[in-house]
Amino acid sequence: SHHLQTIPQAANAFKPDLIIVETSLNPLMQTSQDTNSDQKTGRYLIDETFMRSLLDLSNMPGIVWLELMATPPYVTSEMTDSLLTEYYDVPQVSVKTAWHNNLPFDSSEIWAENPLKLTALGHKLVAVTLANFMCFELKHTCHSSGVA
Repeated sequence: SHHLQTIPQAANAFKPDLIIVETSLNPLMQTSQDTNSDQKTGRYLIDETFMRSLLDLSNMPGIVWLELMATPPYVTSEMTDSLLTEYYDVPQVSVKTAWHNNLPFDSSEIWAENPLKLTALGHKLVAVTLANFMCFELKHTCHSSGVA
């Protein structure tokens, strides 16, 4: 996929402090309907190559791996991706795990007519989930005795 080269090159040029990776809606490699293990292994290796290219960036940005939930039955690649994120010690944020069964609205409201497009409410849900994750991480990892 062209993302393997384009995103790391852009990140090297712009030197962001934080990169949020979401591959559930736009996988780095399109797979066919056949779900044999060779294709799943291929996708995993491409995701790992992409992860390693981000971890090798000279400015060492923070990386967060984001998992969205698809429309019912809420299928994600969360389990497979967790092997990768745990191995490389990259935080994984799951909208499904954070909100599943606790959404203050019907889950169909977060998806546009095209099942790969989030509505404004869906984008807000992702933003709130990421903001809560960041607040939690800052609270538990940043200890300061002085005034900011």
